[in-house]
Amino acid sequence: MTDLTDFEDITAGALRRDLQYGLSKLGELHRFKRAAVISDKQWIKAATEMTDALFPQIEARVFPEDEKAQALKWVAGVQ
Repeated sequence: MTDLTDFEDITAGALRRDLQYGLSKLGELHRFKRAAVISDKQWIKAATEMTDALFPQIEARVFPEDEKAQALKWVAGVQ
């Protein structure tokens, strides 16, 4: 689960480092079945939907800030 509630933007350098790190972890994606993102921002929702399409083996879902408890239950598979 990732809480991006207070996330505003990212510098080009930070984005590059984040992408490099993410690409280095591609071999470990099998460990994750679900990814929950907490945000009310539309661009984060769109980015999550794009990521969900790129990595169909991981179910990604965005939850609003007031649904953190539900997001945690969902990502843990407890419902």
